[in-house]
Amino acid sequence: MAFIRTSRGCPFNCIFCMIGGQKNQLVGYGHQWRAYSAKRALDEIKWLVTKLGVKEIVLFDPEFTIDKERVIDICRGIINEKLDVIWTCQARVDKVNQEMLAWMKKAGCYGISYGLETITPNVLKIIKRGVNKEVAESTIKNTINAGIQCGINFMVGLPGETPQTFKENIKFAKYLARKYGVRPQCIIATPYPGTVFRDIVESNKWLIGDIDQLEQTTPSISYPNFTAEQIEKLHKQFYKEVVLDPIRLIKRIFRIRHLNEFRNALIYAKSFATNIFGKMRYVR
Repeated sequence: MAFIRTSRGCPFNCIFCMIGGQKNQLVGYGHQWRAYSAKRALDEIKWLVTKLGVKEIVLFDPEFTIDKERVIDICRGIINEKLDVIWTCQARVDKVNQEMLAWMKKAGCYGISYGLETITPNVLKIIKRGVNKEVAESTIKNTINAGIQCGINFMVGLPGETPQTFKENIKFAKYLARKYGVRPQCIIATPYPGTVFRDIVESNKWLIGDIDQLEQTTPSISYPNFTAEQIEKLHKQFYKEVVLDPIRLIKRIFRIRHLNEFRNALIYAKSFATNIFGKMRYVR
């Protein structure tokens, strides 16, 4: 398999993001979205498949579906060239539609990862996310109906969130996982240097620890009404109640169609157990 990136930048400005959330838009990939032409992207995909024998591609664009016509042109090219490849990508829930999903499925897309982050209305406004749970559920439903698996990502510890509101996020994530079979994930909000989120955290003196704690499984912030201990506890609760939900896991088992899927499921289960219970160790 191979990872490729056919575009850079992001036209949105979610405050926590290291791309669109940079306070100085000249830093990193920046706010301006620019992409390979459909032909240039297709040429790279074709080279990987025909010359290197790649069977699966992860399109690692921050937001692959920004330009609908470009996406459809890439899909049309994969189909016309009869390229034997499957692929996944990342997208916003408000930047796909049924026509696009149909082309993506036909061209070999089997998975899309969507970032929702939270369903708490005032938090969505603070982080400038610009989506809501109704749009998210509609997109997830359309994705599943198109025959494409999807993941949904949440984030605990965003400004404005409280233990009570995040419990509603856990409840919604569990609902999505059970009803639609989505792959749920949750990370801890992390104020990376250069982002608007980092400025907010520093100005309010919410930052704790040193630079080595800036990773998405350990709290690096503590609010007056949402402490680092509470953030860590709810992060673990998300995985216990949603990811390790027995009903979700049983449904996931019945959707397995290949031995590799079963093997991957075991790997993920071990990883989750390690993060949550801290009793297992990775063995090289």
